[in-house]
Amino acid sequence: MAVVTLTFILTISVSAESLKVAVIRVAFQTDVSPATTGDGSFVLEDTSGLNCSDWSLDPPPHNRIYFEDHLLAADNYWQRVSDGHVNIDLANSTVFPQGENDSYLLPHDMLFYHPYLTDFNETAKLFELSRDAIALADNDIDFSIYTTIILVHAGMGGDFAFALDPTPGNIPSAYLAQSDFIEYGALTTDEGDLDDLIIIPESQNFLQYRETRSLFAEAEDPCFYQVALNGTIALMLGFHLELPPLYNTETGRSLVGGFALMDQGSNNFHGVVPAYPDPYTRIKKGWVNAEPKYVGDDVVLNQNDAPIRVSISENEYFLIENRQRNLHEPSDMIQWIDGPGFDTVSVTLSAGGVVLRVDEQNAGLPGNGLNIWHVDETAWFSDENPNGGAIQLVDFEEADGAQDMGFQTQLLFADYLETGWWFDPWFAGNAGWFHLNRHQDVIGDSLLNFSSTTFPSTQANDGTPSHLRIENISDNGLSMSFSVASDRMLNLNNPGAIIGWGDASQTLWTLNSDSSELIELHFFNGAISYVTNLLVTPDQIFEGSIDSVLNYRYPWIITNLANGTRFRNIETGSSRNFWSIVAPYEISVAGTRVSFFATQDNSEVLVKWDSHSGTSTSEVLVSPRAKFTTTAGTQIYIGDPNSKPAPVGLTHSDHIELRGDPPDELDVITWSSSAEALRINHLPGSEQDDLEVQRPDHIVPLDVDTDGSYEIALFYQNSVKIINQAGVAWNGSPFSVEAYRGNPLITPLIGNGATIFLRHQASYSIYTLDGQLLDSGVLPTMDYSVENSTGINQEGIVYILSGDDLLFVKPEEIQENSQFWTDPYGRQQGDRIVVLSGSPVTDPPVMKRESVYNYPNPVKGSSTTIRAWIGAVDNWTIEIFSLSGSQISYVDLDVKQQNSYNEWVWDASAASNGVFLAQISAGDQAEIIKIAIIR
Repeated sequence: MAVVTLTFILTISVSAESLKVAVIRVAFQTDVSPATTGDGSFVLEDTSGLNCSDWSLDPPPHNRIYFEDHLLAADNYWQRVSDGHVNIDLANSTVFPQGENDSYLLPHDMLFYHPYLTDFNETAKLFELSRDAIALADNDIDFSIYTTIILVHAGMGGDFAFALDPTPGNIPSAYLAQSDFIEYGALTTDEGDLDDLIIIPESQNFLQYRETRSLFAEAEDPCFYQVALNGTIALMLGFHLELPPLYNTETGRSLVGGFALMDQGSNNFHGVVPAYPDPYTRIKKGWVNAEPKYVGDDVVLNQNDAPIRVSISENEYFLIENRQRNLHEPSDMIQWIDGPGFDTVSVTLSAGGVVLRVDEQNAGLPGNGLNIWHVDETAWFSDENPNGGAIQLVDFEEADGAQDMGFQTQLLFADYLETGWWFDPWFAGNAGWFHLNRHQDVIGDSLLNFSSTTFPSTQANDGTPSHLRIENISDNGLSMSFSVASDRMLNLNNPGAIIGWGDASQTLWTLNSDSSELIELHFFNGAISYVTNLLVTPDQIFEGSIDSVLNYRYPWIITNLANGTRFRNIETGSSRNFWSIVAPYEISVAGTRVSFFATQDNSEVLVKWDSHSGTSTSEVLVSPRAKFTTTAGTQIYIGDPNSKPAPVGLTHSDHIELRGDPPDELDVITWSSSAEALRINHLPGSEQDDLEVQRPDHIVPLDVDTDGSYEIALFYQNSVKIINQAGVAWNGSPFSVEAYRGNPLITPLIGNGATIFLRHQASYSIYTLDGQLLDSGVLPTMDYSVENSTGINQEGIVYILSGDDLLFVKPEEIQENSQFWTDPYGRQQGDRIVVLSGSPVTDPPVMKRESVYNYPNPVKGSSTTIRAWIGAVDNWTIEIFSLSGSQISYVDLDVKQQNSYNEWVWDASAASNGVFLAQISAGDQAEIIKIAIIR
């Protein structure tokens, strides 16, 4: 078959649900040119001399009833593919002129309106044709009662591409929209101006015209080369309904081929069976709703079910449908076969031979199986060419791994690849997939998968991995199945409730599926082994408990009793009951020392217990407290444990080895509600600093540049900001993030340095400390907060426990001094204390050269900030000069934090437009930068 290249002229129009159509038939002046089809009049009798009685498309006469039949066929199509949302109001649609064989006679021949031998504006000529036609029909038609105008001209359309086109004078089918009328002028009628118009030919059947019939005279079966008008009408009405074209309208290249109406799918099965519009379009029009599916879901998808959606992000996702061609499907309707071994379709014909209805709208698709569409709503290129950008708005994921659609194939006689073929849909045993995915592990029965390591892959269009797996794709059939998974997730074989990490976070404790056993999971060599705990049983854990709530801080499982609390060692089975002490929280464990807050006799208490000696103390508190005390007798910090952010502490490993009590030297970072500031208390003294920042949700101290001096990460719902102890933002801060669930983690995950892990509703993200997105992926959906923690096995694999989901990554290197926050409470001990083990940088530079700049630059307002990384000096100076050498400003500044960024804001309101030089000096070093002022 030749490739159809229907002309598209802009697609902004008024959408209609119930279409009242006026069909206007126009003939041309008598034409004897071999460059156009026909003689200018409508074909009213068969002169082909071919016997195509078993396979005859749109036979003459092409009279009024013929076009009424095509309106009925279009109504059947649109009601089916729109799920009844679009119909043609046949009772109020009319074919003009109303005489059976009549037509309006245009003042020119066909070549006048398409003078292919000269340079001409095709759209301008289409408007000239339209004006002539409307002028002839205006007296007969009340245009105000019709929503849709279809102008039908005699002859074939110029819609098919041939190597040597015998009829280049044919007029292309087109849709004229509002923007075209703005550019080329109105089509005025007695009832007002038209705002859109469809132009189509009377037929697309090559055999009905002498000029094109000769192309197939030597063919074994000339009757095979017929095309129906149904597909052209469906496509043009698609434009009228504002369905975006999915081919490249600038180049004519097919992008999704025969899999969708608004591309080559309009011409499926010789134009008899135009394809469904793509699922993205149907969803946007409100004709169907996509059912979301998430990691962990098993899906059964029946033919023509609503598409399912698997998201990469809010605006990028996959839509999956089950589409099955009608191969040898029995029917009580007339059955046509599209050649030996090809598709079949059963049809209902009108008395005049027009195909009014087909039994299956998927007949003629390039192949059977799952259609996987990659949608990126941010990739809308333009209203005229929405799918024509470097990244497609709607892309068909070709299962054979070769991107054929949208490109010209170099294979001889294989141009069918450009519009889709049998191996583009997804189904078990797809030989095309196996040809380019030989490295993939194959599950029994040749089940294949679509993942981050296959061709094509599930990565996002910007190259970000999604780690999504559509796996276990079944055989073709009216019902197909597959699973949604992530190759970042570890399959735990459906355990029961997860309790938490074991010794050194290298094992994981869970209950089995029916909660009858306590199981220890060991990770080794990429596999999981399951060991039943014979010393502790779930019955012992829950014995006497008043609820099913488990608190856990390794190695203690804590349950609530009727009048107390029980601690049971998960590894030895030993236990300790605390009578009259209930509802413990903020539990921390370091060796044999355990501390926690709880309620006792209606008072808040701080309990300290040495599990080795068995001794414990409880101190009554005035109100709920934060976590920190010191051995030097510094007061306990008062705070609400349920408020955000929770306070954190920071110390250095060379100060003290932590064994349950906070060290003498401790910086406590908390939020001061009274000062509306981030407060740093330097214990054991009374010194404190307040930093003016927006109140965060989480605070995490960390050493960004491993120089032994800490920075502070502030986490907000949609951003992360890292500041130094002077409140100056670190490079790259703040940066935006998707809203997240639970606590952040800061630990090596990708590469060899600390990274930030955030769990989102149905995905995760891993960032560098300066905001670069390193990795992301889909996860099972959840609408509640979760606790996130990490464990590392002996092979250096980091496991991330997020709620009940277990992920795994393999950093290049795990540095102990970059594991800053690995638990909801800081670290496995649960004390909310970050221990910095990095040593101070020796012999740091006085000033880093690449660090000196100002922002914004150029200055368009009244001020700019000058920024520099200053080393181990106490002062730095800034001098600002005009280009003439006059000093404009000079300041001598204290270094607020050594070995970190420092800033100063220059009030440039009095400075005129121009370029200024700023010299920044520290110690014996100086840098000069240019500052431009443009107002």
